[in-house]
Amino acid sequence: MKIIFLDIDGVMNSERFYHKTPNFEWDMFCPYSVILLNKLTDETNAKIVVSSSWRKNNSVEELSTLFKKNGITGDVYSSTHVLFYKNCDHSVSRGNEIQLWLSQYPETEQYVILDDDSDMLYNQRKNFVHVNPVKGFVKKDYNKALKILMIK
Repeated sequence: MKIIFLDIDGVMNSERFYHKTPNFEWDMFCPYSVILLNKLTDETNAKIVVSSSWRKNNSVEELSTLFKKNGITGDVYSSTHVLFYKNCDHSVSRGNEIQLWLSQYPETEQYVILDDDSDMLYNQRKNFVHVNPVKGFVKKDYNKALKILMIK
């Protein structure tokens, strides 16, 4: 199984898209980023795991509906888990949540992380595509993600 860990803000709805879109709404995704994500899932058969903070207030079913509304054709398979350090009220990093998810799904053969934040673990860097939040998910990000997912 191939997985795309997907952030939303800064990846699927960039600052540039926000500023140039009349009547922008919080749940709109950049059509260009959607095309590239669809191409990535089509070419690799990768499933989407939502690692965005949107996972905290939306179920996988709600996220799947939102993705379909925006034209995303890939399978929204899951979301990462919200975890807390023992006896502490701070949430763990997104990288740690991804690592926990991977440990629970050992059938994952290959994965890529698409995110505009950089709180990933050291061992995840080779699988990380750092998306520029001003531009969002663009062709150079797609090319890097495709290369990562196609490694045998």
